[in-house]
Amino acid sequence: MIHCYKLEWYVDWSNYINRINHADMMDLKARIHGPAQAYVMEARLDEGRGPLVTTIVKAGTLFNLLF
Repeated sequence: MIHCYKLEWYVDWSNYINRINHADMMDLKARIHGPAQAYVMEARLDEGRGPLVTTIVKAGTLFNLLF
């Protein structure tokens, strides 16, 4: 299941970036088993590669599966 949330441009991006940097310094770990949960930061359609998504994984593991 995929949940999408629209972020408005008035969001304080510096606050989100500071949280990401702080979490990186704390070396936080998430569970690796179970379905993946991630925040989508950017999504675009590349002509040669197809849909591309930049994510921050909250929990679980993302796998590159070709169908």
